[in-house]
Amino acid sequence: MPEILVADDSPFDRSVARRVISAMDGWTACFVDDGSEAIELLARHEFDLVLTDLVMPRINGLELLEHIQANAIAVPVVVMTSQGSEEIAVQALQTGAANYIQKKRVVRELAQVLESVITAARTDRAREMLLQHLAGGVFQFALPNDRTLLSAAISFLQESAAQLGHVPRNELTRLGIALEEALSNAMIHGNLEVYSQLREHDNDAYERLIAERCNEVPYCDRRVFISSQFEPDRLIVTVRDEGLGFDAALVPDPTDAENLFRPSGRGLMLIHAFMDSVTHNEMGNEITMVKHFTRRPQDRVAVAESTLAALV
Repeated sequence: MPEILVADDSPFDRSVARRVISAMDGWTACFVDDGSEAIELLARHEFDLVLTDLVMPRINGLELLEHIQANAIAVPVVVMTSQGSEEIAVQALQTGAANYIQKKRVVRELAQVLESVITAARTDRAREMLLQHLAGGVFQFALPNDRTLLSAAISFLQESAAQLGHVPRNELTRLGIALEEALSNAMIHGNLEVYSQLREHDNDAYERLIAERCNEVPYCDRRVFISSQFEPDRLIVTVRDEGLGFDAALVPDPTDAENLFRPSGRGLMLIHAFMDSVTHNEMGNEITMVKHFTRRPQDRVAVAESTLAALV
């Protein structure tokens, strides 16, 4: 079951995170109050996910993330943000964080965020063995509004990228999060015409409307189209829905830190942070994302010691 490393110098915030994680069936957590302690533990033990505050003494959350990325340690990172830390939160997403959560929303949303990241990080080992023999190509899907099928498509693309592009696991998780946001936007906001403002005010009503429209004409007849093209050094994914589209120019700039905590646009924020290129068609019902592939060597213990020596 998932084992989480939590780094936060606030006893109160650690206590809140502890209560949320302990209520998640089968999940366990190890808690530290500084990034240097987290680096030491990561050198000796494998965790399924790191949850870190951004502002800490000695080695902060961004420096911890940079260490994980620089050494290709195979663990996704979720950062906790507070009002006033928007700039560093955006930098963390651009550096390699898999997701973020506001501290004031930890009780309500932490479990969902952690489960989403863990789901994106998992791989099917049997399919991974099969994909070792895959040489490349183009894959296209026309999917109904079914979250299970969308998740399967994300898993397929992640695993294909791992085999064809030699992508570090950290980047696979970020790729999965970006694809999840794009496909969810296409299905829920595009095909079903259910919007984020409703979720912000009443999440139960939001989920009920999704369920209703999955069985209601014309929404249920619409499809999510996925086209993926694997090349030696990049993946190109286009997602199109059959909804009304939107004017991308009216969406708050997803790369601007001032828009980090807006109720809408979170998905585009993550997509822009995790993909190397993002474009929309004129109608606004199609998004094209490009991800370049790289791989870096890893030597956990040696580099952890050198990092601590340099930063402390």
